Amino acid sequence: MLASFSLAVTEFARFGPGWAGHGGPGPGFWPIFPLTWLVIWAAIITTVVLLWRRRSRLAPPQLFGSTRSAQALLAERYARGEVTDEEYRQRLETLREKPE
Repeated sequence: MLASFSLAVTEFARFGPGWAGHGGPGPGFWPIFPLTWLVIWAAIITTVVLLWRRRSRLAPPQLFGSTRSAQALLAERYARGEVTDEEYRQRLETLREKPE
């Protein structure tokens, strides 16, 4: 037991403390820890942003308070050829009438 203690003291005296006496790793390891935290936070932020974008892309369109008006939707359908000239004019007229 005494031999192992003296061996430990000898090794400590020869190589110094493993933490360079400052409560942290030696001078070669200090950049690793901040970079590790930087990578962890970048991964967390990236994951949150990607999930938010995916969720907003998959969200169903709102039925009320939509930013696109009925006239704009009708114009798009007309431009794609889904609605004839007569149908377009009739529906546009109906949309422009004021409800009583």
